[in-house]
Amino acid sequence: MSSGKVYKQVIEKYRLAGAIACTGCKYCIECPVGIEIPKIFMMYNQHKNGTKFRDWQFTMAYEQIPEDHRADKCINCGLCKTKCPQKLDIPNLLKEVDALYKSLK
Repeated sequence: MSSGKVYKQVIEKYRLAGAIACTGCKYCIECPVGIEIPKIFMMYNQHKNGTKFRDWQFTMAYEQIPEDHRADKCINCGLCKTKCPQKLDIPNLLKEVDALYKSLK
């Protein structure tokens, strides 16, 4: 099986679980307000995929991120979006993560 085919299958499984197709490449870490995008997406994906975090575990892990580096601090500048090789709509995805966190509190 080609690597391209495997990649597409993995992405499809992520999408079905509601996870974000972030590879953790960290091109987005140049966030002007310091949002920890790869870390936030990793925790969100682990929660959505059921691989590590239950609701309370996600909440506890998310609260370990300093408040000024969390998803809700996104200023929607779009710099991360221009850097993302996956072309993810990072500002909107951060809103999804924030909505999940607030729904679990």
